Amino acid sequence: EFTSMYEGCSDATSFPELDASNGYYFKNMYKGCSNATSFPELDTSNGHYFNNMYEGCSNATSFPELDTSNGYEFTSMYEGCSNATSFPELNTSNGYKFTNMYRGCSHANSFPELDTSNCNEFTNMYRGCNNATSFPELNTQDGTDFTSMYEGCSNATYFPRLDTSNGCNFNSMYTRCKKAKVIDISHYNVSDSSDSYQWCYDCYSLKAVVIRSFGENYILNDSAFGFCLHMFGDTYKDLNEIEHNPTRAKDGYVYVPRDMIETLQTAENWSQLQFRALEDYTVDGTTTGDLSITKAMPEECIEILTDKLVVAYPSETQTFSISLKEFTNIPSVNITSDNENIVVSNINVTQSAITFDATRLTEECSANIGVPQAIAPTVF
Repeated sequence: EFTSMYEGCSDATSFPELDASNGYYFKNMYKGCSNATSFPELDTSNGHYFNNMYEGCSNATSFPELDTSNGYEFTSMYEGCSNATSFPELNTSNGYKFTNMYRGCSHANSFPELDTSNCNEFTNMYRGCNNATSFPELNTQDGTDFTSMYEGCSNATYFPRLDTSNGCNFNSMYTRCKKAKVIDISHYNVSDSSDSYQWCYDCYSLKAVVIRSFGENYILNDSAFGFCLHMFGDTYKDLNEIEHNPTRAKDGYVYVPRDMIETLQTAENWSQLQFRALEDYTVDGTTTGDLSITKAMPEECIEILTDKLVVAYPSETQTFSISLKEFTNIPSVNITSDNENIVVSNINVTQSAITFDATRLTEECSANIGVPQAIAPTVF
């Protein structure tokens, strides 16, 4: 057992190598060793508990790889490791506790993928990781509590779509994620107002919230979308943060199943929001820019509403990909835009797809992009 072996050794800059091959507990082993810049490699193949192992090791820029294939608990393992820019890959296939795992890791650019299929609580998992621009996909199908999971992750523009089919607590889940453009969850079933308190609070850039299904309960706290400038437009016209929405337009939408729109339009705290049908949502905020057309289009042209693109992506140029019916003779394709502020370029046609770039020249604009009906997309 190596529990708390070096805990609080805040003056030590390094530690000796150890034979830890029979180690079972590694809880708090290096907790609070705030002056150390590195740590030795350990044989942790028999380890089950890694709680708080490196918590507060705020001077280390990296950590050794560990065999955690038998690990159960990873709570606060790297919490407060604020100088580390990256973390090692871990085998967490047996893990069920990840609360606070990377909380306060404020210099990390990215995080490794984890097997969280046995986890039901994701509280504070990435809270305060304000340098990361993206986060890994997670299996959250058993997750019930997502409190403050990404709170304060203010540099990320996108977050992975989460399976919240068993989720019931979204308290402060995305609070102060100021650059977030899209938030996408699979299910919303909240029976207590406090469980959606400040759910997306201070998300200044948020323009699309995608909720793919609802349970019997859909109570929404009145602070859930507080200071979401695009959701409310002129409501926040006097704030200094108005540079996030200089036109003061109410151009943010909640995408929900079509049969829920009428219900939510009159529901408490939902009624102040704008809704669009999930069935019309064609931009997947978790992708890197490709847009797949998934429904039949008008005979004359394929219409791509690029205001949805602006909703989902921050960059000026986006690449579109349209799946085609296979044909032998590739025609010469003329793709047009009906808005001079959206320029089409880099057109490429193959037997299976057509791709092109659309560049917008102004901050907010949309256009119908027309291609011949002869290459209408496959419906899939």
